[in-house]
Amino acid sequence: PRIVTIDLEAFEYDNGRLLELGVAVWEAQAPKTIRVEHYVIAENCNLRNGRMVPDHRDHFLFGTSQTTPLATAHAQLLGLLSLPGVALAGHGLQSDLDMLALSQLPLPECPLVLDSALLHRQLERREETCSLERLLHSLGIEARFLHNAGNDAAYTLLAILHMAGLRDLQM
Repeated sequence: PRIVTIDLEAFEYDNGRLLELGVAVWEAQAPKTIRVEHYVIAENCNLRNGRMVPDHRDHFLFGTSQTTPLATAHAQLLGLLSLPGVALAGHGLQSDLDMLALSQLPLPECPLVLDSALLHRQLERREETCSLERLLHSLGIEARFLHNAGNDAAYTLLAILHMAGLRDLQM
């Protein structure tokens, strides 16, 4: 089994214009390792956030960012999701799925979907979901440069695995 966690950063003035795609992958065969990718979308690389949403595009912490066409990043994601035994995950995942659909890039149905916001809400018996930053803080996970899609995907996956009892992971 594997978990593929995604995060998107869209232009703050138009959610249909994707700026970044982050993908983090955990596989049961290598349970102590998380692989993380950060794609900067070439078609929109001239657009920057920073007024309403922090702009941390240039602060990917888990490797080297790749500037690539949206179609290429989408194809990479589809390839991961086509593998057997995949669970799709995210934090507030539905908003990312909505952004992909708005960009005419829907994902196939995944039989298993994990949302760290909803999982945390259930575990804590809360009425409302919390931000990724608050979730990480509540779990004792130190995070830097959120609002970078690669970092957010990695931290979301780390939170999900932490809530499942898996710790001491390497990225």
